[in-house]
Amino acid sequence: NMLGLAHIYFLKQDYPAATDLLTQYNDLFEPTAESELILGKIYLQQGKIKAAQTAIENVLANDPSHIEAKFLLSMIFLSDEKEDGEKLLKEVVASPNASQAMLDFNTTWQEALQTKNEQYRKSLLAFGLLEAEQPYLALAVIEPVIEAVPQYRDAHYLLAVAYYQTDQFSEAALAVDNALKIDKDHAASKELKTAITKALGEDTITPEPTISEENN
Repeated sequence: NMLGLAHIYFLKQDYPAATDLLTQYNDLFEPTAESELILGKIYLQQGKIKAAQTAIENVLANDPSHIEAKFLLSMIFLSDEKEDGEKLLKEVVASPNASQAMLDFNTTWQEALQTKNEQYRKSLLAFGLLEAEQPYLALAVIEPVIEAVPQYRDAHYLLAVAYYQTDQFSEAALAVDNALKIDKDHAASKELKTAITKALGEDTITPEPTISEENN
């Protein structure tokens, strides 16, 4: 079963092997909702957002009620500030087949809608996207927040998490350092810095300078 094997490769994060199998499948047969869904999920994990959107829209053209495709498309649209994202998400959570992850994302999004602070709302959306394992969508949301509010600690932290989840460890290290410059006692950033340092293969972690050291 080519699709089953492609899905296994996807779960193992061997995206080239999965893509190759799906291409072969689509050459041999008509693309199906399942083959396009796996392809869309691969593209999302590679940061190829437009290609992902096309593949997921193909799923919904084949199966308009496909809940996972609706959920993925809702996140793409919300990250791009398109109104259709909210409409799709409402359809997802109204379904009896909505997963806990889908419901959790909606809870975060509803919380985001309660705030009048645009940057905080975007930060909550980025957090929800990270929880839903969509770090490239989160990157697209959080980068403009930092441009707008450079001293926003949580935005730098979320950026670091997104980079960490996409294996961009050097960028993650810079982002988490920026969070710690704003708040050197931020526990989550400290914990993340330890994980990033380990991922970079650096055994020693440079301690934050104390006041006495700075004054010497």
